[in-house]
Amino acid sequence: NGEGVSKDEAKAAQLYQQAMETGKACATGLQGSYCQHGQVREDVEKNASSYEKANEMGDTYSEVRRGICYYRGEGVVKDEKEALALFQQAAAEGVGYALHNLGFYHEYGRGGIEVNREKAVEYYKKAADEGSRISTTTLKERHGVEYTPSSVKYTGCHADEESQLVLQPEGEGEGAVEPGRKKRKRTHSSDRDAAESSPSRMEDWTVSEVVAFVSKLDMGPKTADFAAKFGDAIISGHHFVKYACEEELAGDVGIPPRAASIVLRQRDAYLKKNKKGSRSKMTMDSVFISLRFGEAKEETEQLREELRKCGHDAYICEVAPGGNIEELIIDRLNAAKLVIIMGTETYGVPGTNTFSTRQELSFIMQEKKPFFLIKMCDRFQDPYARFKLTDAFGYLLWEKGTPFPPDLIQKLEEKFSSVCRDEGNTMD
Repeated sequence: NGEGVSKDEAKAAQLYQQAMETGKACATGLQGSYCQHGQVREDVEKNASSYEKANEMGDTYSEVRRGICYYRGEGVVKDEKEALALFQQAAAEGVGYALHNLGFYHEYGRGGIEVNREKAVEYYKKAADEGSRISTTTLKERHGVEYTPSSVKYTGCHADEESQLVLQPEGEGEGAVEPGRKKRKRTHSSDRDAAESSPSRMEDWTVSEVVAFVSKLDMGPKTADFAAKFGDAIISGHHFVKYACEEELAGDVGIPPRAASIVLRQRDAYLKKNKKGSRSKMTMDSVFISLRFGEAKEETEQLREELRKCGHDAYICEVAPGGNIEELIIDRLNAAKLVIIMGTETYGVPGTNTFSTRQELSFIMQEKKPFFLIKMCDRFQDPYARFKLTDAFGYLLWEKGTPFPPDLIQKLEEKFSSVCRDEGNTMD
């Protein structure tokens, strides 16, 4: 770090290596961390093996670092479930940073775990009790929970190292924010005033700001009680903007459907009034999914399900194979603002139907339709597809048989919002 001596990264790597060879568990783990986060990028593949060896030598933090490697796919094949198993092992040994990462998994539904905000908060509290300062900040900034750890524990990690041991939506260290979101400036005004006048996007609001917003709505004498239930259910702005129907909101918060309907109407009115901060909502009319049913039907249905969980939707042609679908497809493609291409191996190969992915791809290119490519193979079989869908366009990789990409919905939202901005409007 250049503290007390001249900064020399090569020398640091050499010293870590020498210490590792003498059997120092901590040094072995740090050597992996240096390869992973430092400037020796050509050695990044060493990080996972260094962590594994350090863990065998008794360095429990290296178990967490290995989990981070698997979660991000750094030096190993990305595997969220393997990362989860490693975090669980470290958490069983009382490692606070592993407990924080289990909270992250429950907050964002990673590794096959269902979203459970209450359980996430429990894990963050346990992590804070074990000395994780980031967990205390996470509770306050993402969940509106002021929490004082039951005891003060010293983990031996400075802030930079701590940020490398925990999963955060974006950025590192305390105050990290979710992907695609700008960090919201704190003011000295009350939460109620902030909910009324804050320039931040609604999805950036804390739980307290959501409660303040709901408390100002006209829902009769029980308005304050209904608002308090949003706090009890830990509904932050991130979750608040994603509700698509009153039944779901009513069930999660514990308020009558009629009250939920009022809340959603007022929320939508607020978003419309403050369009700069609103999300662009994908619908069956605005997003078309182009696919080879024989290769990508299961993944496409999973994608649409994930979109619907976030308040979006997309069109998938439901006409039985062999049917006359040309007119329907042309109408849908023409109306779509964005086309999602499920790029499997035979995508673009001429089919026996009256309208296949070859015609769809040709229409997309001819009309210069904005598209988002999900590449599901190493190489397209069809030369036309290879010629049109070059890597220059960019793509998100989702190989068949692998878990749903954790950042896919976010990337689609960003792309669709960009398309809507270019057209000069935002769909509400």
